[in-house]
Amino acid sequence: MHIIENDNAEVKKTLVLNPSEAWEIVEHLQHQIKEGRESIEIAIEYDK
Repeated sequence: MHIIENDNAEVKKTLVLNPSEAWEIVEHLQHQIKEGRESIEIAIEYDK
């Protein structure tokens, strides 16, 4: 996974994922949705 800097005011960062990384996020979201969460949070750590 890597991050692309973006000058668009609405999009601060763009994540570029390989398919397995993307699937991890999908599974994480599915799990939170199935739990009936009212809001879903995704925290992404990266080195600058």
